[in-house]
Amino acid sequence: MKKTILFLLSALMLIAISACSEVNYKAEGPILQEDEIIVSHENQPEIVEVKIPDLEPQVLQNPFVLTGMPVPFEYEGGDEHADFYQYCVFKFDVLSIIGEVFIEYFGDREFLRKWDEFNYYLNRSFVTDLMEYPNLFVIIIENDIPDEIILAAIEANNNFYDKLTENYENKDEIRALMNFTDEDIAVVLTRDKEKVLAHFASEYSIVIGDKVYTPAWLYRSTPEDYARAGITPEMISERLELFAEFNFTDEAAEAFEEKLSEFMEQDVNLNRMAS
Repeated sequence: MKKTILFLLSALMLIAISACSEVNYKAEGPILQEDEIIVSHENQPEIVEVKIPDLEPQVLQNPFVLTGMPVPFEYEGGDEHADFYQYCVFKFDVLSIIGEVFIEYFGDREFLRKWDEFNYYLNRSFVTDLMEYPNLFVIIIENDIPDEIILAAIEANNNFYDKLTENYENKDEIRALMNFTDEDIAVVLTRDKEKVLAHFASEYSIVIGDKVYTPAWLYRSTPEDYARAGITPEMISERLELFAEFNFTDEAAEAFEEKLSEFMEQDVNLNRMAS
């Protein structure tokens, strides 16, 4: 079911991006009108510099080869393996309508494209800090986006997906993945990295303080790395059934099982757990 929803979300993202050019922006008044995104430019400088973290991501076709691990999947691409690489939940790590409001605020339509490119490559660089890969939080913090723009962007996002899915049988599941709740919004506005990470982190990832460790990071790292990060066998044990969902190649599954078994000091068989 989850893979079906992710597949549908991919299609929805394409619809959202194509629909963005038809969104009616207005820069007047503090309240959103139906089908309108209102962006206040009052007190905004004439030029807003878009800040993306100054990183040099390792762009390799197979970044795992340097760690001695086999390529994890026979086929890459799409959202089929998103949970393997994803730091936080979909709505937090992927910009669509929210990105469009920020683009209007920045006056830079290239911003969304650059964000997507950095997200793809950095997901495979295995960073562990929320501030080291593009997401909703880092964009807000790095560019000091005011609350009014954040709220306008989130409201536009929720309105868009409510309307887009109104005739879908599984609209509740999709809205849960894409729409921001009042609690989500309250956490975002705290601008507190640990609170944001604790709230939005993917259930597949391990959070320790202000660091997040994805399944991809666990796959490419060593048991010694786990220990240095403060990861415990119990933290991994809680996620083994989730890891068993990944469609690893036989070679990759065996290599990952060996690593996890060594760290946990018990036999780990992901294939058996998945059956």
